Amino acid sequence: MKKNLNHGISSYSSLRKLLMAVYITILLSAINLPFVIALSGPELSGNSKSNLFSGDEYQQIVVTGTVTDQSTRTPMPGVNIVVRGTTIGVLSDIKGQYSITIPDKSAVLVFSFVGYNTVEQPYSGATTMNITLAPVTQALDEVVVIGYGVQKKSDLTGSVTRVDMDTKSTLANLNISQAMSGTTAGVNVAAEGGAGAEPDLSIRGQTSLSATDRPLIVLDGIIYNGNITDININDVETIDILKDASAAAVYGSRSANGVMLITTKKGASEKPTVSFNMYYGYQDETNNPMRVMNAEEYAIRIADYKYQQELYIWYATNPTSDEGKPQRPDITDRPLIATYLRTEEEKANYLAGNEIDWVKEVKQTAPIQNYNLSLSGRSERSNYYLSASYSNEKGILKNDEFERYTLHSNLESKVFTETTQLQNIFANAIGRASNDTIFYEKF
Repeated sequence: MKKNLNHGISSYSSLRKLLMAVYITILLSAINLPFVIALSGPELSGNSKSNLFSGDEYQQIVVTGTVTDQSTRTPMPGVNIVVRGTTIGVLSDIKGQYSITIPDKSAVLVFSFVGYNTVEQPYSGATTMNITLAPVTQALDEVVVIGYGVQKKSDLTGSVTRVDMDTKSTLANLNISQAMSGTTAGVNVAAEGGAGAEPDLSIRGQTSLSATDRPLIVLDGIIYNGNITDININDVETIDILKDASAAAVYGSRSANGVMLITTKKGASEKPTVSFNMYYGYQDETNNPMRVMNAEEYAIRIADYKYQQELYIWYATNPTSDEGKPQRPDITDRPLIATYLRTEEEKANYLAGNEIDWVKEVKQTAPIQNYNLSLSGRSERSNYYLSASYSNEKGILKNDEFERYTLHSNLESKVFTETTQLQNIFANAIGRASNDTIFYEKF
């Protein structure tokens, strides 16, 4: 009985040692320390020899190295190094160096950085892995116009948006603002009433309570102070929009509302190219919420107004009874209602049943048309683009009309070996009819 009791106590003690060994093994493995734990006792092996519980098979691998730029060979700090398929990861330090612990020999390290190609490197057995990352060049070689000239997008630090007008010129757009409406982020175009009216154009919202929000317009390198609707949309090749404060370094305070850099077309083909396009259409209101009174309603309103005046005068006498109180006229008695109208012409037209809808009289379904003819080409020593256009837009109000003639010449000739002569000529003839509609006597 005593022997069995001692055997039970010994088994319990062995179990405690085993659990303690497992706990220590997990703890030391987590902090990456080499360890060897020896457990002894006849309870574990069935003999008097000691058994060793070794953690070598759980030992993790430490990999170090340096990440450099492939083009400049300089160290890259802040590179993200992750063991693929796990959450184990580190960042390279200011010298581009890193140290990471991988769980096993089949691990794959993933090196990534913004603007660079991602590299996946399997563990090769070496504890040192030096990596070089190559910059990503896709979509960074597009040339855009800036204040000083042209530059690659990869060299820019400001916010620049390019609008390509190749597809815009084929649409029924009379001016540049209409073509940009709803197509460019951060550019707000609010249409104004009237034929040929310049839209309210702003970049990144309202910037002033009292001053204008109009951006600075630069046309082929020259500041343009005219109306943007006077530029023929068919002559424009690209529009680059400088949105942030970096434009002030070139144009000063005039660029506080942003800058629009307009580049006109040049010859693209060695053979002379003649292009002609036109469109003709109509414009009208899609929704007219305005409702005016007809002749009957107008006459009744005049009679009621006269009745209200007489009633207020009677109340001013502080009456004590209804004696002398004015009565509302019978609106079904047309001769009686006609007596309240102001002129004899109004009375005669009312009794004759003649009435005028002045909204229809001053509005119209307005035609709009545009014609454009261009000649372009280039050779080894010259480049030319010539265009002429005619635009006519009538407003939905009668006597409201916009008419535009444009002539544009863009000539570039290499006079000497290293000298290029550039000549830009704009000639615009703009006509705007008054939109003050004349009200005339209908009858």
